[in-house]
Amino acid sequence: MSRASWRRAALALLVGLALAPAGAALAQGPASQPTPAMSSVDGEWDGALDMGTGLRLRLAFHIQGAAVTFDSVDQGVYGAPVSGISHDGDHLRIELKPQNAVYEATLMDHGETMTGAFTQNGVVMPLTLKRLAPGASPPWPKPTEVAATAPPPPGPWAIPGDDEIRRLLAQRIDAEHQGVGIVVGIVDGHGRRVVVYGKSDAVNGRPLDGDTEFEIGSISKVFTSVVLADMVAKGEVKLDDPISAYLPAGVTAPSKDGKSVTLVELATHTSGLPRLPANMAFKDPANPYADYSMAQLWTFLSGYQLTRDPGAQWEYSNLGFGLLGDLLARRAGTDYESLVKARVIGPLGMMSTTITLTPDEQARLATGHDSSLRKVANWDLPTLAGAGALRSTANDLMTFLAAAMSLSALPPTTGADFATTLNVTRPSAAPTMTQALGWEILHLPRGRGDIVQHGGGTGGYHTFIAFDPKAKVGVVMLTNAETVAGADDIALHILTGSWVMALAPPTPPPPERHAIVLAAKALDAFVGRYALAPQVTMTVTRDGEHLMAQLSGQAVFEIFPETPTSFFWKVVDAQASFTLGPDGHTTGLVLHQNGPDLPAPRIP
Repeated sequence: MSRASWRRAALALLVGLALAPAGAALAQGPASQPTPAMSSVDGEWDGALDMGTGLRLRLAFHIQGAAVTFDSVDQGVYGAPVSGISHDGDHLRIELKPQNAVYEATLMDHGETMTGAFTQNGVVMPLTLKRLAPGASPPWPKPTEVAATAPPPPGPWAIPGDDEIRRLLAQRIDAEHQGVGIVVGIVDGHGRRVVVYGKSDAVNGRPLDGDTEFEIGSISKVFTSVVLADMVAKGEVKLDDPISAYLPAGVTAPSKDGKSVTLVELATHTSGLPRLPANMAFKDPANPYADYSMAQLWTFLSGYQLTRDPGAQWEYSNLGFGLLGDLLARRAGTDYESLVKARVIGPLGMMSTTITLTPDEQARLATGHDSSLRKVANWDLPTLAGAGALRSTANDLMTFLAAAMSLSALPPTTGADFATTLNVTRPSAAPTMTQALGWEILHLPRGRGDIVQHGGGTGGYHTFIAFDPKAKVGVVMLTNAETVAGADDIALHILTGSWVMALAPPTPPPPERHAIVLAAKALDAFVGRYALAPQVTMTVTRDGEHLMAQLSGQAVFEIFPETPTSFFWKVVDAQASFTLGPDGHTTGLVLHQNGPDLPAPRIP
């Protein structure tokens, strides 16, 4: 859901995973320590993580003896040092500790290909890298001069004027093709202003303004946390209440060695629950959360065993926040939308923040687009609403930030509720970030203070809110295209003077594919397990008339027949070609994705 917190990764099959929390922008860790000469793997290695819903993250690793760096092209980061590298025969391991990630690969194709698993925050993704031939042009654009910005000057930072902000938005949309329309809202003690660029639809767009509606995705988590703080203040719940106290009868709360998950652990991503439940089938990739039911959620929770103690480690969890929203609503005897409107949206006078749109709000809704700027469907999250179901406007979100910064008259307890969301903190996976209740607190370099923030991403929108609690300035950034970078960096630049990334235009969209019909019995020939890499297995099963594929550590997705022996995914640009043996059953498959062809023999 959140690019930003990501958000939000070969065959990643996850929505909204990125290499760093929003705003941290791939915080660079310490330089890699000297290692033995590694001439056999010296060179540039290029590949891409396919993150689903049209998102791809282009990567390049540069290995030259002991000096190893990497580029994340779509995040505008180049030359970031790795934390460690080791090489033993055909096996290579690269650690990226600030990103809580590791890449383990095996050399293949006479040393010209690395294939293996990229693991981040417990999520395993296959990644294949190709060595760039000497003298060949890199497949990814190299950084041009960093656009539009310079490091912040000494002394107080001055918020840019409207013309400068509009210039940055035009660069992102017209030159970098990383958006369709962007609305910026700035609120401080002197008032508010709105800056817009682009349009509400790539084809026949209406003008944008401060009342244009956007899906705000994981920004909803902050609203959920304010509801939690309000219910704590009123004595309705306690932060350390176990979730078992609010689950329906017959549902078992996950635990580890007798330790149960608590409400505060849900609100700080430390519950030990995974990012998404494993029984989430994503039957409609265009609206992936829509068909996930409460019954499925209760089944998953009752059968899930925590792999670590609750509270022991940070791991971003849409599941956790969706569950939190539901439990709070159950405690209050209502549904999530009614609860958040009664406790937060209504008291603050936010007239256009909702889940269910009125006809007027629907008319003001910007059209969502994927990273190739194609129209996409809106998302619905009936079961995990607390994680990302809200829609809102720049004007409403400026009201929300004004309340968080105590810039407006508030109902008696609301100011205290916002304070509570910031006073309860836990370490995150990044040293530059602390997790509060819902909010992320970004620690600026050189002791320049903190920024409180959260981002959101759905299939067609990328959004971000942030404020400086000391200067009492807040920024809202709403875009109607779900690209890897969005415009979070521009929002942080407005607040702090940090760099604005120079981004490469996205790769062209993949060709449209059409499914044929195969008899259900014919699908049985493809059922089995296939070894893609030492730690990555593709498991293929049949569910009635549908063939399903699951990558190690990922959810199950349907694959669609394009020919009698080749299938394709709709959630990512990937295809699988099966090889049949004399007995009519498969002997292996070849995964086609991002250029490389990955053979995967069938596991007996």
